[in-house]
Amino acid sequence: EIYVEEGALLKAGAAILRLSNPTTEQRVMNQEATLFEQITNMENMRLNLESQAIQNRQQLMQGELDLQQTERTFNQMTQLHARGLESEDRFLAARENYEHAKKLREFMVQTVKQDSISKTNRLASLERSALSLQFQLDHVRGPLENLTVRSPIDGQLSQLNADIGALIAMGNRIGQVDVADAYKITVPVDEFYIARIVV
Repeated sequence: EIYVEEGALLKAGAAILRLSNPTTEQRVMNQEATLFEQITNMENMRLNLESQAIQNRQQLMQGELDLQQTERTFNQMTQLHARGLESEDRFLAARENYEHAKKLREFMVQTVKQDSISKTNRLASLERSALSLQFQLDHVRGPLENLTVRSPIDGQLSQLNADIGALIAMGNRIGQVDVADAYKITVPVDEFYIARIVV
């Protein structure tokens, strides 16, 4: 695709034409697809970490509720057992349930703390990986940017040797941009006119 014609005045960095290289474009598309897949997998990992954290908090809340209920039952059984209104077996069962609920809650508290630390570390690692993948993604697109031929300087496009559909080998000269205000002209001037020359 040709953006400008011969004779056009260009600013440095202005696009002159865009080359087509199907092999490079296919390679870039494949690399992008791989990177997008990795980004999607990282996002899924992040969502799984969040889901696990929510499940752990729900289990901790359930453990706290179970502890409150078993503690209440144990206190009632203790009072009834002290008065002789409850059997030893039921009293011991209530105490064992209460002790088990306490241990389970402590275990859940430790699990939530450890998972929180692990989640923080893994999220930081995922964030670093995401930045790395984004850098790689930007780097992968570089060859596509290189297919756009740009003016290296401010000047006039004095020559363009490219046609749509033509094959251009690597290293071939396809154009020339001349600096518009830096021409050097050599002209023989008679001594009679030297006083009239203005530069």
